[in-house]
Amino acid sequence: MKISRILKGVISALLCTGVLLSLSACGGKENNQDSGKLKIVTTVFPSYDFARQVAGDKADIKMLLPVGTETHHYEPTPSDVIAVKNCDIFVYIGGTNEQWAEKLIADTDKEKTKVVRLIDSIETLYPPMANSNHSHDGEEHKDEHSHNEGNYDEHIWTSPKNAGIMVQTICDAICEKDSANADSYKANSDKYKSEIDALHNDFKTLADSTEQKLLVFADKFPFTYLAKEYGFTCLAAFSSCSDESEPSAATVAMLIDEIKEHKIPALLYLKFGAISVTSNICREAGVSAYSIHTCHNVTKEEFDKGESYVSLMRVNYEHIKIALGK
Repeated sequence: MKISRILKGVISALLCTGVLLSLSACGGKENNQDSGKLKIVTTVFPSYDFARQVAGDKADIKMLLPVGTETHHYEPTPSDVIAVKNCDIFVYIGGTNEQWAEKLIADTDKEKTKVVRLIDSIETLYPPMANSNHSHDGEEHKDEHSHNEGNYDEHIWTSPKNAGIMVQTICDAICEKDSANADSYKANSDKYKSEIDALHNDFKTLADSTEQKLLVFADKFPFTYLAKEYGFTCLAAFSSCSDESEPSAATVAMLIDEIKEHKIPALLYLKFGAISVTSNICREAGVSAYSIHTCHNVTKEEFDKGESYVSLMRVNYEHIKIALGK
C-alpha cells in the first residue's frame, strides 16, 4: 500500500541519519525542551481527550491527527514516526483506518513503549447496510452483517459506556508506567467516568421516554455503537465510512418518505460531513437539520476552546433529543 511504502522510507531515513525531531505536547506544535513528564502519543481525538483527562498536567500528550482533518486523509509525518518511537505510551483505536499505526509500532522498543489498542477492550459491532432499518435485535441484524465483509465499525467511542471502558484502559496503562502518581490518575479517571456515566444515563432516559426511536441521517452512519446501546433505529444515506459522495435518487426519496410517514421533526448530518443533499431533503420533507459530531476529531476552534468528548456528546444528545421530538 502507498502508506506502507511511505512509512518504510521515512523510518529508514530517520534511523540511518539519526535525525532527532522535537516532540509536541499536543496538536503538532514544537517543544524544544524535555519536560521529564510521561510522553503519551494518541492517534485521534477520543483517545487524546481520554488520556489528557486521566493524566492531567503530569504528561505531555500528542495527537497525531491534525485538528480539522479527516482520519481517512491522514498520513504519518517524519515527526510522527519519531514521536511514536520515543513515547512512553502509544494509544490507538485499531482497525482498518489505523493499519498505518501497526507499521509505526512494529519498530518501537516494547520495553520502553506501552502500546494500548483500545478496540481490544470493546465488543465490536458491524455497521448496518446502507438504507436499511438499523435495529440490533434478532436475526435481521445478523443478516445485515453478512454483506459487510468483516469490516466492523471502528467508531467504538460513540457509546458512552464504551468510552468509560476506554478511559479505564488508558488509566491502567498510565498507572503502570507511573505508579508513583497512580492515586492522582485514578482520581482523575473516576471523575471523568462519572461525567460519562451521567451522559449515558441521560441518553438512556431519553431513549426510554419515547416510543419513536427512528433517527434519519442525510449522511454516513458511524453511530452503530450509540444505536445499539440505546435501541435507536436509524436510516442513513450511506453506511459507516462509505466512499460514496452522493446518495442515489431512490435513497433520497426513501429518506423523505420515511421522514413524512413517521413525522420525524428533524434530520441529522455529520459535523465533518459534506453531503449537499441535506438541504434538499429538508426542503422536500419540511424539516430542519441538526449536526451530530462523530468526535473522531475537532476543529481548531473546538480544540482551542478545550472541548472534550463529553462536551461534544452533550451537544449530540441535545440534537438527537430534537430529532426524536422530545
